[in-house]
Amino acid sequence: MHDWVGKSAVDGVPAYEELQDFRYRRKIYGFNTVARFVLALDQHRNGYLDIYFGFGIRHKKSIIAGEPNSTYQNSDGLFGNMDNGIYPSVPAGIRIIYALK
Repeated sequence: MHDWVGKSAVDGVPAYEELQDFRYRRKIYGFNTVARFVLALDQHRNGYLDIYFGFGIRHKKSIIAGEPNSTYQNSDGLFGNMDNGIYPSVPAGIRIIYALK
């Protein structure tokens, strides 16, 4: 990435910023519980509707590779900087399946 990076940070507060190229790494771990329902769409049982939803948690941690005392404030998201912390996870979706015979 190429952006402003906070340098010489103490407790997450940088002393100054520098415009540079850097490697930004994110690690995300999570646990989800998912329920799934499969419904037949026609009487010949060739078409199916697969509906799933669930809930869980995610742990996100981001670092600047090779620079332990640097910080980066990514505010591109809808809710601001959500790169570090524990957040809820709500996976959901619908799939249409057609079985070929």
